[in-house]
Amino acid sequence: MATQGLLIVIAAFWLATLACGGPEFTPALVRLGAQVRASGEPWRMWSYAFLHASWAHVGMNGFALWRIGQPLERLLGTPRFIILYSLTALAGGVATTFTSAGLSVGSSGALWGLLGAEAIVVLGPRPTLPPPVASRARGAVAQNLILNSVISFLPGINAAAHFAGGAVGMLMMLTVLAPGLPTWGDGGMRPGEPPGWLQPLAWLTGSALLASAAVAVATGRPWALAAPGPTVEAQLAAGRIAVPAQLTPRTPDPAKDTVVFGNLLSDPAVVMASGIPLEPADVDEAREHLALSLAQPQGTRTVDPPTSVQRNGKTLATARYVRKTGELWESAVVLMPGGDSGAPAEMLRIDAVLHARASQAWHGLAAEIAASATPTTARPATN
Repeated sequence: MATQGLLIVIAAFWLATLACGGPEFTPALVRLGAQVRASGEPWRMWSYAFLHASWAHVGMNGFALWRIGQPLERLLGTPRFIILYSLTALAGGVATTFTSAGLSVGSSGALWGLLGAEAIVVLGPRPTLPPPVASRARGAVAQNLILNSVISFLPGINAAAHFAGGAVGMLMMLTVLAPGLPTWGDGGMRPGEPPGWLQPLAWLTGSALLASAAVAVATGRPWALAAPGPTVEAQLAAGRIAVPAQLTPRTPDPAKDTVVFGNLLSDPAVVMASGIPLEPADVDEAREHLALSLAQPQGTRTVDPPTSVQRNGKTLATARYVRKTGELWESAVVLMPGGDSGAPAEMLRIDAVLHARASQAWHGLAAEIAASATPTTARPATN
């Protein structure tokens, strides 16, 4: 049945979230398909419905899906249930796009779609259930709607997704899902004939829902969160550095004072590279007092004070700090000779801000990048 299948997929995504660092690790949720403002990634309006933000969140939604989904799927049939769940999940995602600039996860939009459909089945004009059964269910359904409406206005709850899913579920139950359903009258049940388009539409919507999850994982590459991967060369004003390929440049112009790589929304770290040109007379003094150039970033406390270390035959000064929000801030400086390009010598500073739940494999990133620095060499002239 579709209900059990959805529960299996939700459980698989929850296990993947835990394996990637847990729901508190924002990049894990984003790379697995959470809904965020990301242009050119429309699949997030569907894939978000497989993700959850805590054990309580996934537990409550999983229980609600099992409790409401199984009887509703038996009543409507699997094709109608798949169409209902898929399109109300999408309705919640579309509503979130227009009402929220933050991160959103959870299957509640689709669950509200099931609640809305259930309300029409029990309270609507079409007698889909035996009258005694419908009469007994009215109180429970009304209670469910009132309770969940109150919950929707609690802090941190995506009310827009809830109500959009519920409204679309009700509308679908009154229109596209109604043809072919059995009805009850004085003479008992009158069976209906499902329309021919019902099965193809179920295949289309169900496949699109699952495809959104597959695309989210394939493009997000959550496995890249585990450790820095292969590096790519990044050109700066005075030289080159090797940066993990996962961290795409946000300011690719090397002429800028600071070049930034990565985004803490989707990456374990953000790297900032900046250079201070030195006059020839100041080079020896800068080399001697390298550690003194590491000014402590504002809003941090010191974990490891500035010290000099040797990496790749270079003398670096490194330090580590912690921000009030828990992120680890690593700093490293290295002296860059001018090389044969005619560029002046430069003090290169690398700052790496690591997400609080980034794996240990990312620690020491600032020093590794600083140690990779090489001066720009002059290119031979061509005629």
